[in-house]
Amino acid sequence: MKKTILAALAMVLMTFTGNAQAPDYISDGALLDGKTIVKADVMGLGLRNFSFSAERVINKNLSINLGIRFMPEGGIPGLSLIEKQIGDVEGIFLADTKINSFAFTPELRIYLGKYGYGRGFYIAPYYNYFGFNLSNLKVEYEVKNALGQKETENVILDGGIKTHSGGLMFGYQWLVGAKKNIVIDWGIFGVHAGKSTGELNGLSSRTLTTDEQETVKETIDDNLSKVPFFKFTSTVNAKDVKIEEKGPWGFIRGSLSIGFRF
Repeated sequence: MKKTILAALAMVLMTFTGNAQAPDYISDGALLDGKTIVKADVMGLGLRNFSFSAERVINKNLSINLGIRFMPEGGIPGLSLIEKQIGDVEGIFLADTKINSFAFTPELRIYLGKYGYGRGFYIAPYYNYFGFNLSNLKVEYEVKNALGQKETENVILDGGIKTHSGGLMFGYQWLVGAKKNIVIDWGIFGVHAGKSTGELNGLSSRTLTTDEQETVKETIDDNLSKVPFFKFTSTVNAKDVKIEEKGPWGFIRGSLSIGFRF
């Protein structure tokens, strides 16, 4: 029995330590040793998302992939769709809001098909860090002046949210071309879950009375309750507004990248 178990363990270790002979195309025609791949994701370009990754093949079944994604500061992409999803956001104005983001995703790829060496179907457990910053988020509210007339005042909010998650990706990677140096990587489906924390801070354009503080808080709370995925709490004082976010976080992933094998 012990010999049988040891033999089985030996077979598993041989599978994951790269004792199998690599195909000739891995090194033939490659600029380096043929085990380094760089890629760019084309799916997010329409949303001002730029994503790049580098993959290093360890052996037939294993590789390490490191990805970064960033969005330069600018308006909120797909704002009309977001406003449609949230619905009426009376008192909160997103048109002039600026946003930027950064994500970092290391993953361990396990190739399960007959090809391997960065080719074929893979399962990839991964860690994902994602952070984004908002600026110039305007919240307007009405107050009465000394003559009893209504006036519109505002609070400008700035801040950001950071998330830490773990997940699993399923995908397929092709090596094409005469020398198998052109890479097409399809991240079919991935899902991750974790936690998020964040804070937005702002100053009121005037000193608020107690009643006005309640009005501002109600405006903020009513509208933030419509935002999916996040859970917010707000604090409003005479001059300061603070919005905190803390709770679970989850999201899905997908990608289509094109690259080159060196």
